[in-house]
Amino acid sequence: MLNSIRICTGLEAQNFARSRNEIELDGVARTSATRTNAFDFSVGIRYYFGGVRSL
Repeated sequence: MLNSIRICTGLEAQNFARSRNEIELDGVARTSATRTNAFDFSVGIRYYFGGVRSL
């Protein structure tokens, strides 16, 4: 029978959103830019079971 336990870790970074706005109202101009980032960190345990044997 083969059984094993593995500990898995992961780190992921994403730059997934960006927006830019230009607004003019009564002769006044405004510009804004927004950027959004995300970071994910995960830790997991995997268990592998090899099967059952008859005695």
